[in-house]
Amino acid sequence: MADRQKFRERFAKFNRTDDLGLSSKVGSSDSGRVLNKDGSANVTRIGGAINLYHWLISVKWSTFLLLIFALYMLANILFAGVYVLIGVDKISGIQGQCWYMDYAHAFFFSAQTLTTVGYGAMAPKGLVSSFVASMEAVIGLLSFSLATGLFYGRFVRPKSPMTFSNIAIVMPDQPFDKLMVRLANRYSHNLLNLEVSLLATMVVPDVNGLKRSYHTLTLENSKVVMLPLNWNVVHIINEESPLYQMSAADAEESQLELILLVNAHDESYGQVIYDRSSWRYTEIVRNARFKVPYYFDETGKTVFNLEMMDSYDLVNQLPEEVPVKA
Repeated sequence: MADRQKFRERFAKFNRTDDLGLSSKVGSSDSGRVLNKDGSANVTRIGGAINLYHWLISVKWSTFLLLIFALYMLANILFAGVYVLIGVDKISGIQGQCWYMDYAHAFFFSAQTLTTVGYGAMAPKGLVSSFVASMEAVIGLLSFSLATGLFYGRFVRPKSPMTFSNIAIVMPDQPFDKLMVRLANRYSHNLLNLEVSLLATMVVPDVNGLKRSYHTLTLENSKVVMLPLNWNVVHIINEESPLYQMSAADAEESQLELILLVNAHDESYGQVIYDRSSWRYTEIVRNARFKVPYYFDETGKTVFNLEMMDSYDLVNQLPEEVPVKA
């Protein structure tokens, strides 16, 4: 307990008043994550407005395609009902039969009108059916224009190709231990001019109870020109680090969470992309070292295995060199 108190007193000099937009307030002794693993803030909004366009271009492809198909079917079902009410005899090429066959023919006539295909076998007769068909054609043109714009927006919207390790590690070293998190590009296209910031956030005692404190950790290297392989982001836990002499019990008590912020230039989109991830104290492995996730084949080419992003060795099982595939 005395060591823990000493740690808290020493850490006090690192406390920042800047809450980075994430707030320094905590609701309980266990406040949960600040940032979810996917990089989203752990916040639930009540009464906020929904940006329909943003939702449509960011929702999963399966949901988006299902929605487009459902709206298409709904439009045809509604217009087919209107044509049946007008009378299928007002549509040439339809022979009056039982009600469900009339409705089926009206549905397919609606599909031809909505998509402006117009095979010529069916056509409106009379003023009323022609007016409804013309309105449906306009709605079809506008709808497919909007759908095309949404498809385009989904394809050109920059999406982060980053993948992060699910764990962080503390590697014993001389003269100081090193904290490491790992990131990589999961696609084959180039990322250029990457920059990262690693933050530590903790819940610490305050005159009013508890507060969340933030600190930017100094990194061995915060920039790289390219990312063809993985990048181990390293923070040296020396006397200048807020994590110096922090035990596992200290990390648990203070609910330590690491937050990594990344920005890079994506050649495919020609734009700067941003991403982030976090690691709580339960996701930090001590006395370990990340395994090298690549090897050299018989031709000398580097083979990078993304499935080894979370692979690590204990300190008494460290590999001495990069393995060469036989």
